[in-house]
This record gives sequence, structure tokens and C-alpha cells, in this order.
Amino acid sequence: MFVAKSHTLLFTVNFITSIICILIISGSGLFMLSEEANFMILRKIMKLFVKHVVPPSSNYGNGVGKLIMTITQNLSIAVFTFSLSNLLVCIIGFIAVWNQKSSLLRMYQIMLGFLLLGHLMLIVGYYFSKQTIEDHLKDFLKSLMTEYVSLRSGTPASLFTASVMIMLNCCGATYRQFDWKYTKFDPVDTYNNIIYHGINQPIPCCKMNDQLEIINITCPFEYTKYNSNIGIGCDKPFAEEITLYLNTIVLGSISVLLSNVIMLCIGVKAIKDFNPITL
Repeated sequence: MFVAKSHTLLFTVNFITSIICILIISGSGLFMLSEEANFMILRKIMKLFVKHVVPPSSNYGNGVGKLIMTITQNLSIAVFTFSLSNLLVCIIGFIAVWNQKSSLLRMYQIMLGFLLLGHLMLIVGYYFSKQTIEDHLKDFLKSLMTEYVSLRSGTPASLFTASVMIMLNCCGATYRQFDWKYTKFDPVDTYNNIIYHGINQPIPCCKMNDQLEIINITCPFEYTKYNSNIGIGCDKPFAEEITLYLNTIVLGSISVLLSNVIMLCIGVKAIKDFNPITL
């Protein structure tokens, strides 16, 4: 079946890479197409909201997954496309080695070379546009903050921004925001069976424990730096949090890049090891 050790090694490396690609394709495809998969990101905090808000509708939380998809979808598409390209190259490598076709192996090397070049360009492009990405994330969150209504309303924007404020211990879009003047904001809200009237900030601005219980009961009757996160904007920590995940993905992709380099080197050796009569 194989005429040289390099062929066995190439087949093995391609096989392992293919399995990894299939797993990544499955995961990224799920986030690319499924609202439910994206909703899983905030499922725990949504359950706690239901517990404390006691919404009248069983549809509470609907649409949050779709909103999260606006953040994850482009990344999921990029990861899906790149992984699928890797898988197709691996399949060509399988066929070339299994059938002892050096012409296919040369095609494999060319495609792998383009894949490596594209991968490098994406990594360089990402690091050169990091500030632009962070600015876009800040603007995205600011626009969502203007859509906040209340916890009891259950609107996707309200629940998403509430989750951000609680998870990142912040309040509003920027640190200058000491009064919630957005037109959609409802000054009446319900939390822990208490109806609050005339509040001037969202309840999620109050400091809470990990069970989303308000730590200081003077909030939301009044908001201070001791009982709330007022004066701490969410735009910067939100952008930094998302960027941290992006950095992790990009760094993880470097291992795939190194794997592709190894595959290319083995491919060069495999061509040299072919018997001329099998061309």
C-alpha cells in the first residue's frame, strides 16, 4: 500500500488532522446555524433571571440566541470555511498516498501552500485590525444599550445587556453614564417579587452575588458606587472579553498552521520517495 515511511507518516498526520477538522466543522457549524447553541452561552444566567423575575410568559429569553449569533456568526463562518478547506486538502492527501498518485500529491502541496498563505494573511490581518474590531464591539454594545427596556420585558436586547452588566460588573455603555436617558427604558421593573417604580438605572446595575441576588437592598432605590456598578462602563470590558476569546482562537489556529507546515514538508519528502513507475 505505502512504498515509503514518509507515505505512512503523511497518511497518519492527514488522518489526525481530518478528525480535528471534522470536530471543528461540527462545532462551528452548530454556532453558525443554531440559535439554541448560541443561547447556551447565557443559559445559566437566563435561568437565574427567570427565577428572580418570574416572567408571565414561557417565551422569556426567546431571541437572545439569535442576537448572540450576530456576534458569533462571522467568526463561525470563518472557522467553518477554513476547517472545511483543511479537510478537503487532507482528503486529497489520503487519495494521493493511498493510490500512489504523485500528480495528486503535487496538487495537495499546491493547495496546502495556498492554505498556509491564506492562514498567515488572516492572522496578520487580525492583529493589524484589532483596534478596529474592539471599536466595532464597543459601538455594537452601545447600540444595544439604547434598546434596553427592563428585565420583566424579556426583550433580547434587555436580557443580553443585563447579562453583560452583571457578568462584567459594569453599568451602561460608558463610564460617563450616570443617568439612563434612553427612550425605551422602563422605570418600572420587577425583581424578587418586588415591583420597583421610578428607578433611573437598570436593576442589573446593582451589585449582585453569583445567584443574582442583590447584595445591598438599598439598590435599586438609589444607586451609589457602594451598592452598584454605576460609573463603570461596559464597552471597554466587553470588547476586551470578546477580544480575549478571539486571541485564544487565533493562537489555537497557529497550532493548525504548524501542523500544515509539517504536512507540507512530509509531502515534499513523499514525492521524492515515489517509485517512478507509479506516476
